[in-house]
Amino acid sequence: MDNDETERWYRARLETDPDDAQTIRLFAIFMQYTRKDLDEAERLYRRAFDVSPTDVKIIGSLARFLSSVRNEYNEAERLYRTGLEFAPDDARLNSGLAFLLERARKDYDAAEHLYQRSIELAPNNSMYQFRFAEFLHHVRKDYTAAESFYRKAVSLRPDDEYLNGQLAGFLYHVRKDLQDAGLFYRAALELDPNNPNTIDDYASALLENGQVTEAAAIVDRACEINQQANSQAGAIAVLYQSLIRRLSQEDDQASLGTLKSLLAVGFTRYSGELESHLTSLTTKLCPQDQTLYETLGAAILDEQKVGDLETTERWQQIQSLPPNSPTS
Repeated sequence: MDNDETERWYRARLETDPDDAQTIRLFAIFMQYTRKDLDEAERLYRRAFDVSPTDVKIIGSLARFLSSVRNEYNEAERLYRTGLEFAPDDARLNSGLAFLLERARKDYDAAEHLYQRSIELAPNNSMYQFRFAEFLHHVRKDYTAAESFYRKAVSLRPDDEYLNGQLAGFLYHVRKDLQDAGLFYRAALELDPNNPNTIDDYASALLENGQVTEAAAIVDRACEINQQANSQAGAIAVLYQSLIRRLSQEDDQASLGTLKSLLAVGFTRYSGELESHLTSLTTKLCPQDQTLYETLGAAILDEQKVGDLETTERWQQIQSLPPNSPTS
């Protein structure tokens, strides 16, 4: 079924049985994540809770929505604690409350206890392992323990590109081990070759360590994969392709022309560390080129900054090329 058919199915089902709490909850999840209709999702989550106020799945779903979407931490915390009164051994509720206490309350001791409890209850859940790894990494600064839990999470879900990418980033930025990190960066790219942050992180790490040939291979493959589509991943790949040529004192006109066309058409944007990576990678360029590449990085992350490129003389001289044009 397509999304319209799915929505009609839910509405028809609820016309038949308007108090089916689990169907209401699933419909709320659909409206939140698929339709992106947050107001309707909240209405449905609350309706499900009104119908079945002791159902821990419904309590957890509403608590997560209020915490992560609405930032309504007081109500979310009350819901989590209510749920744990009904089901103290529910791993999801323990993990959800731990995350709230860490991020919103800064109650790190209580959060750590609940993270550990969720892992005891569900030792094969990769996300609980990952959340605790992040806590140990960023809050406790216990890098040995953090690495152990990152690796455990990946071992449980080796086909998860996000987990592979996060472990790779930890190994590179904290352990300074690009060789080991590269194994997981490459695994992440095999699983999702269109992930803009993985392309950016791995290409920048390789260039920072003077591995220009390896970086070129990564971005050339990403350019080839994204040749027929306008995407942020493709734009980042073309940007790095152009930067590598400029750093190698080769002509970057063609790749900049392709990038100009991509920026003119537009694409969905996600946040990332591209700007900070470019700041460190462009120090050997002349001031004019350094400004151009840093401005390009900002424009790839934020559509509102595309206009800033028109203030740079080199960009004004670049002729747009179709995205599928050869760049070499």
